[in-house]
Amino acid sequence: MVDDLRSFIFTDRERRILERWLTDGEEDLDAPRIFHWIRRNTLTLARDMELMIKVVEKLRREKRWRGRWTRGCVLGSKYRLAESGLTRLRRSDPT
Repeated sequence: MVDDLRSFIFTDRERRILERWLTDGEEDLDAPRIFHWIRRNTLTLARDMELMIKVVEKLRREKRWRGRWTRGCVLGSKYRLAESGLTRLRRSDPT
């Protein structure tokens, strides 16, 4: 039996902290903990994202994808951004 998949990586609070840091450079006391977690888990999360993208692509090819990610919508652009980010991570992965 498959457990429910998580639908997020960051909590709402962590998102606010990271967005504030990205836009204003403001770093609160929890930011270093989040940075550490990101550094520690980036490759594992990237591999999971890569697998998820491959599954979505196969589902789309088989006409079994009923999601809203299409190449022409906003989510499609986020999808392409994730794909390009994963490509950059693979190129910089020292292993």
